[in-house]
Amino acid sequence: MISGDRHGDRAFKIPVSDDFSLYEFEAASLGGVPGPGAMAKDPVNQLFGFTGSEFVAFGEFTFDTRGEINHVVFRLIDEFGSIREEITLL
Repeated sequence: MISGDRHGDRAFKIPVSDDFSLYEFEAASLGGVPGPGAMAKDPVNQLFGFTGSEFVAFGEFTFDTRGEINHVVFRLIDEFGSIREEITLL
């Protein structure tokens, strides 16, 4: 799932069953403003969290269907082009 929040960047792995999880990627806008705490009270399913005060960023998805195993890569990229988070889903 792709969601958004003007105030921060977060990602979650949400277990649905023993062998299936949903992933939610929430990337803030480059023009966002800092917001409330970025980590959940129980962060067991949270992959990362930033409030927007550390840096401003955007999310990028790259889909690769050329190989034997299709995959997608999510990157959280800051205003200077640095990759702050990178997660590959198979």
